[in-house]
Amino acid sequence: MSDKRYAYPVYKVYEKAAGLGIAAETRFYAGYSNRASECGTDFRMYTDDGNLHIDFGFVHGAPEARHSFTLLFDPAHSGRRPHNAFMIQVGGDGLLKAERYRYMWEEAEERNLIHLEKSGDDRRTRFRLFFPLSMLGQTLAERRIVGFNFFHKAAEGAKQTEYRWSGLPGDTAVIAQGAGDLLFVNGMPEEAIASLTDKAARESEIAYTQWKRQSCPEPRPGWIVSKKRGFTIRIGRQDAERARHQAEHTTWGRKIKEAVLETADYWAAKSDEELLALVPDGNPRALTPGQYFGDPLHEGNRSAFQVCLERPYEYYNPATGVWWRNGMKLTNPGTGEELEFHDGGEGFMAPDGFPNPGVRYMFTASYRLFLLSMLLGSPYCPVLEDKTVCPETSGKKYAGAINNLAYAFVLTGRSEYACKALLLIGRIAELLPYMNGNYGDGTYSDTVNIAEPSTTESSWMSNLLEAADLLYDEIDGLSSRLQECFASLPGPDRGERSEPFCVKKAVYGMLPYLLYSCELEKNKRSDWSMRYIHLQLMIASFMGSGPLMQYVLNEGPYSLQSKIRNSFFRDGRYAYDSPQYIGHICKQMLLMANNNYRFEDGSYFPDGIDMFEDRRYGIAQIGNLYFQLQFGGLTPMFGDTSGDNEEPLAEGRRNGAFDYNPVMEIAFDRMPSLRADIAPILSHFLNEELEAYRLRSAKDTYLNNALLLLATARDRSEYDSYGITSERGQKSCLLQDSETSILRAGTNARNRKHVVLYGQPTAAHEHGDKLGLWIGAYGYHLLSGAGRYPFTWISPKFQGWEVHSAACTIVVKDGQNQKPSYSRLKCHYEGKLLQGSGMENTVAYPGSHMERWCWLVTAPNGEDAYVVDVNFARGGTTFDYNTIGLDLPLDGLQFDGISGERWKTLEGTMAGPEVELYSQPGYGWMKAWKKAKPDRSFSWTFGYKHASLRFHAVPDEGESERELVCALGERGGEETGKSSWLPFVMWRDRDEHADIHAASFVTVLEPFEAKSFIREVRPLKRTDLAGEARRASGEEPVLDLSKGPGQFRAVGIEIVFEDGRRDVVIANREDTEPVSFLDSAGRSFSSDARALLLRYDGDKLEKAEAVGVSRVEAGDFRVARNGTSLTGAVADADYVTGRVSIELSADESIAASELEGRVAFLDAPDYAKPSTYMMRDVTIEGRKLSFQSEMTLFLLDANWEAIEKKHALAGKKRFEFDGKDVYTDIKPGDSFSVHRHVWMG
Repeated sequence: MSDKRYAYPVYKVYEKAAGLGIAAETRFYAGYSNRASECGTDFRMYTDDGNLHIDFGFVHGAPEARHSFTLLFDPAHSGRRPHNAFMIQVGGDGLLKAERYRYMWEEAEERNLIHLEKSGDDRRTRFRLFFPLSMLGQTLAERRIVGFNFFHKAAEGAKQTEYRWSGLPGDTAVIAQGAGDLLFVNGMPEEAIASLTDKAARESEIAYTQWKRQSCPEPRPGWIVSKKRGFTIRIGRQDAERARHQAEHTTWGRKIKEAVLETADYWAAKSDEELLALVPDGNPRALTPGQYFGDPLHEGNRSAFQVCLERPYEYYNPATGVWWRNGMKLTNPGTGEELEFHDGGEGFMAPDGFPNPGVRYMFTASYRLFLLSMLLGSPYCPVLEDKTVCPETSGKKYAGAINNLAYAFVLTGRSEYACKALLLIGRIAELLPYMNGNYGDGTYSDTVNIAEPSTTESSWMSNLLEAADLLYDEIDGLSSRLQECFASLPGPDRGERSEPFCVKKAVYGMLPYLLYSCELEKNKRSDWSMRYIHLQLMIASFMGSGPLMQYVLNEGPYSLQSKIRNSFFRDGRYAYDSPQYIGHICKQMLLMANNNYRFEDGSYFPDGIDMFEDRRYGIAQIGNLYFQLQFGGLTPMFGDTSGDNEEPLAEGRRNGAFDYNPVMEIAFDRMPSLRADIAPILSHFLNEELEAYRLRSAKDTYLNNALLLLATARDRSEYDSYGITSERGQKSCLLQDSETSILRAGTNARNRKHVVLYGQPTAAHEHGDKLGLWIGAYGYHLLSGAGRYPFTWISPKFQGWEVHSAACTIVVKDGQNQKPSYSRLKCHYEGKLLQGSGMENTVAYPGSHMERWCWLVTAPNGEDAYVVDVNFARGGTTFDYNTIGLDLPLDGLQFDGISGERWKTLEGTMAGPEVELYSQPGYGWMKAWKKAKPDRSFSWTFGYKHASLRFHAVPDEGESERELVCALGERGGEETGKSSWLPFVMWRDRDEHADIHAASFVTVLEPFEAKSFIREVRPLKRTDLAGEARRASGEEPVLDLSKGPGQFRAVGIEIVFEDGRRDVVIANREDTEPVSFLDSAGRSFSSDARALLLRYDGDKLEKAEAVGVSRVEAGDFRVARNGTSLTGAVADADYVTGRVSIELSADESIAASELEGRVAFLDAPDYAKPSTYMMRDVTIEGRKLSFQSEMTLFLLDANWEAIEKKHALAGKKRFEFDGKDVYTDIKPGDSFSVHRHVWMG
């Protein structure tokens, strides 16, 4: 039975032979609540003959519900992620899994010693489980207390609820955090039981505040070696010389040096005692006071409070104007009782009557972390910079103390800077093993010591190591002064020092803890796992450890080589679903290659390391991706990507200015193979802009790159010398392994349109945005999803709205969220006037077929462009073509072709008039607004202050019954109920016969700045007149012109421009017979092209372009080819070099140059999706064609557990390579095809 007097329960486990009743535990809590939940789950435990018996059961609930159970044991009773945690998982079907945590979760060797029995009836299921007590890793004679938690997860459709036995609302309930205790009481008297119960409960309640040296496994033999000299990580001695030269002889270099010295002088002016006093000897256990819950009285999130150096341990809420500090009086809003606020480091527990009772708000601990962040890097928490609130605040001006002091020493040679930095380095290094990670931030934070793993600790410790490396050669000369400074300071255990302080010893004493954190974190699927390889490389370079460097780069399942092969898609994209995150990861990887640049030792790396150019580490592919993902100051809003259209837009954004990052110049210096890609972006900046950006980036101290930038930046003339203008530099591209097409048009950065069709495989947070469309132009997200980075990770808004398909620019089926899926690319074409992409997805909505084709067409003036957006959907009742006006004022939404009386006001939500707001995911989060049945020709426009996007609808003859439905949805990233509301316009097609229902949505999207350039858009009339004589003679079958059940229609459109010129666009998605159309003047057109563009000035055909074409008839313009694609089969593939050989199906009179840069499709009947490759270095000899792949042909290791890359591995070849069983992408016999294209102009 458990004792519930405590914050964390204690369950007393009796021996069965004792004859005492075995009490059932029935009290569980749902989600992040501290209120008991009636979930129908119970468990009871007892010991018998050396075994632990656990009997548990549950009430079935809904028939479709899925249940699973996790029993988590923490034998060390540590309250943090222990080295020997033991976990048993049981599925509702009785499937058993047992794992033990060492450096990662590993299958327990004693799995066969666990016995499981299942029983029950239609209403309840019970399990009886037992195993030897010895599996908990110790005898009861050694310790009778074992940390424990029990989780029951119930899933009904998209809704998941987790019930926990132990844990406060603020506990993240991962691994051992928030665990209660098992107390094994066999043979103990009642007094001893009561005493031990109190002891166990107290330990659980203070585990996160305990100050003791944490346990840490010994590093592997050979990893730790003695450092011989400094300047061994990112900055070599030659780099330091160059940095000093630029700091003295260039204008921008002098400004960076001045900025470095300003920060360094601020800290150097403090006495040694003042500096040491700034390093807290208490646990910095929180990023912010209330990461998920904000203000104890007024709620919010991580941004609720601001702090500054000048007001220690005081917290300002800008929303309320209230300063929080120890000793202040609070009034309980629920009871009216007055109480005194106090937090001595253990946090403030909100009592009943507060908005979130039971939540522990970590004020003092978060300020400790703020202090450390100012010393080590830059704060995560909000910093008070408003001088009207606090006149003395310096904000973040002096962030990055340690690195700036070290950089100041390198630039000036003044030993005082080195001494001050080493004081801080030494103190933090000796305290780090006593710190025990973060609390309540939503990550597995107990794997690290100072902060949390995802955004802070790895960067800050990288900064510290770099500074220690730069100052290493000065330590011996300063040792006497350092010893004197530390002599009167308590030791890290708060007791007297037993030996003189030594910086080198302190740093080396810290390294095993950092290595342990790296080993724990780098095996994760999360993006931040790469940051721990980054840190581990720095540790290896710091020591000069060849064995550790070899291990990190090349050995084991989580080496860099392995992570590149398994966690990255072959086009350089990390297995993630956010362009914003992917951009961060690309920059991180480019910086990572500096951490061991030219590292060498006599055994493992006698020739040195250059990860920038070593194909094994994928840096070139990742770098290429990073420079492709430049969208003129915008980031496509898929996944957890923050963005807005809030006015006023910055002038640079409106002009399409690139976002500068120092990694551009660092990579240019160290990576010759990417210079042609980087130069156009850098040459885009004016001299004064480049200097300003360099200075600004040097002040970014989160991961400090100021000295590295000084050592690597070149004169702007070197960037210009490549002769590539920024206008040529921004090209369309295909993310070849990710089914994502990036299409671009325009004459310069200001008028460039960026169009992204997004089909990448589902990853991470499982956003329902596959086949989504994003358009950026003129500084605006003209078409964008509403999701953004979540307000908090535990808010119902995250799963209910921010990741839901309803908040995405897709065709939504029946209001449902997409399932995890992958898409099949059908076409990607980059032509002169016509560019396009087509994809299908049959997995996102099981039983349905969704398909999208987007054609970007440059207008006659060369500056404007429009998008033909064609969507096909089949297998559902209601299909909604969803468009969203991000931050669009309601008066900026305009309709043409829909008279006012047609509009009908709606009630309730999009889920139904009676459905309460926020009560259902997706459409239940949208306020229903109005609807109408439009006229034959209609459009709607998102009109922003300086640009607009017009949607010209192109309905077919059978689509007159469609509705236009308008709704309001919350903007993502903001608090539920307090968010701004965004307008949604949905073009709806509904048919009760879901099995045969097919819908085609055709629109022409017109982005424009000052005024519209399209006068009219009208559908062509489908006809069978073209080629009538041939069909009558039996040469061709007569076309079935009816759309028919479950069929999609071909598309014919006429676009008339304001200057009178016009385009005819015909799109035929299948390899069928040609389709025929008549325009408004009765002219006929026939084509089988995937897309055909005909541009007329009056009756004169000026230009024509087509892709996937064998036949065109348009007046005197005719094309006849042998098939719509060049075809063949894979003859051979060199998996090491990436060279692919093709045997063509027939002799072809085509030049290799015509295929250079074109997309090849390699497929097989058993493949889930085709493989796509941009062909480079093409050669043709007769029927022999070969090309070089830009990507590796290796997919991933066969035993890789993460699923992001496994969605579509059906039919892929496996074989052993370099001692590993790996999947490869293609094999001999696979079909080969390239769409034929035509250009006339």
